[in-house]
Amino acid sequence: MKNLLTLAVFGIAVTWVPDALSQAFNDFQKPPHSYYDREPTDPMSQLINAAEAGEFDFGTETGLPLVKKMLKALDIPESSQVIVFSQTSLQRSLISSENPRAMFFNEDTHLAWMPGGKVEVISFDPQTGGRFYFEEPPKNPGEKVGFVQPRSCFGCHGGSATNFLPGPLARSHYTAKNGRRVRAVADHIRLGHTVPFESRWGGYFVTNAPANLEHLGNTFASREGQSVVLEQPEGSLSDLSAFFDEKILPRGDSNVISLLLFDHQIEAHNLLMEALYRHRHLEAETAKSEDGPRERTVRGTERLFDKLVRYLLFADEVSLEGYDFERNPEFESDFQRNSRKASDGTSLKDFNLEDRIFENRLSYLIYSRSFEEAPQEMKDRVYSRLWDILTPATPPEGFDYFDPGERARIVKILQETKDDLPAIWRGEAGIVSSDR
Repeated sequence: MKNLLTLAVFGIAVTWVPDALSQAFNDFQKPPHSYYDREPTDPMSQLINAAEAGEFDFGTETGLPLVKKMLKALDIPESSQVIVFSQTSLQRSLISSENPRAMFFNEDTHLAWMPGGKVEVISFDPQTGGRFYFEEPPKNPGEKVGFVQPRSCFGCHGGSATNFLPGPLARSHYTAKNGRRVRAVADHIRLGHTVPFESRWGGYFVTNAPANLEHLGNTFASREGQSVVLEQPEGSLSDLSAFFDEKILPRGDSNVISLLLFDHQIEAHNLLMEALYRHRHLEAETAKSEDGPRERTVRGTERLFDKLVRYLLFADEVSLEGYDFERNPEFESDFQRNSRKASDGTSLKDFNLEDRIFENRLSYLIYSRSFEEAPQEMKDRVYSRLWDILTPATPPEGFDYFDPGERARIVKILQETKDDLPAIWRGEAGIVSSDR
């Protein structure tokens, strides 16, 4: 339904219908975005459709059996588990350091659960961004588990921290042992690979981190007057049995490697989503006005795509140099199951873990449904920028951090694993410099 506003102008009633030229790009409920009017195609909606068609059964059991069943159905590895004890959920009253919330993820879906609580899912739709699902337990014996999409999720996942768009949200908080947030860490609004380690993971449990890595994980906060006092364990933790009974969750770890990737994905998904909304808003303005889109719309869109590409290329990634990150073979194996490899065996999922997360610094989320099923014109904006950065003999200013040969490897990987590249990528491509 269109939003109508009736005004009295010189005694005459005038009805104004908002359109693309009179609204913000992030009015996600209105055309051209129409969040609630679009048929969702995200992984969780597909699972619900399969259940309705009799092709999948959520069953009657809740709790840990349901979590394990859904992780398998959504192809989310248990080894991705990260554990949060800050009360950052609609079910905040259940969360504490003794009853923490476990979160699991793959490229297209996040699932969270705490003992005694309901399963929560964020599933990424290529046309609308985050879709939010909340378990509806059986009301009567023999009835099956269901899922609803509460609009209350947008209180956090559609507020200022996500630029008023439906996206994922993870922050670092100084957190008390009982899960109460004492204060947010103020130097960032969302987690991401650009956030300094000393500001990350407040309210999270962290295992297998380098002993010399300063971070806020495993830390309990309290107030003394106007000050925040932190209680931190010494060294690195290999298990969390000192805090809670590990049997209450699918696993007893919250591995630092999983956390590194989870952080990366939070900001990447938000930027991909904002790029989609800005691109669609620009297209709508272009179609509606004979004079073309407004200059501020063009500028805002271009700036956002520059920011997105810079992030996808890990341009401002916090360095891992000087830390001895322990490999996590189980998670690495699960994470790399769907790697798309070039003919020489290289991929965007090859780990480095010495001075950076990945050997070839272009985000693997370029294979996510959020990107691959986005409008081709939006993808071409990204591909064009990538070409201009990855192929010149001398990289542009701000992109001179690549190792020799790294840009050429990324170009080769994309050319051999992507079938949606624009024409310029399909010619005699490559870097013609000594760094090749």
